[in-house]
Amino acid sequence: MYESKTLSRRHTPVITVQKSGAISINRAGYTALGEPEHVLLLRDADENLIAIQAADADEVHAQVVRLLNPARGSGPVVVPASGFVREAGIDTSVARRWPASYDNCHPFVQQSPLWEEVQARPRA
Repeated sequence: MYESKTLSRRHTPVITVQKSGAISINRAGYTALGEPEHVLLLRDADENLIAIQAADADEVHAQVVRLLNPARGSGPVVVPASGFVREAGIDTSVARRWPASYDNCHPFVQQSPLWEEVQARPRA
């Protein structure tokens, strides 16, 4: 029996680092973050982790979140992140996708962030 991977991604937070260096977040992940208009991109180099955390617009390093399809008002969102991705050493020769997970206790951030392991084997 054919099992659609798309269906499971709709309900599981997934982060994609695009070839352009932008980071896209599927609707499940964006909803889990509280559908913020701005986010902070965080990195724990020792653990090889990045985090995306909801932020206020007036925070110094806040990045704007853009809907990929503003006419529809739903679907994935994208965060311009080429500088962050380059500094983190994430390969962008091809787009890569990872399932995201929560870590409410990690000392790297204070709110409930969306974490992903950037060195884990990406899902196709």
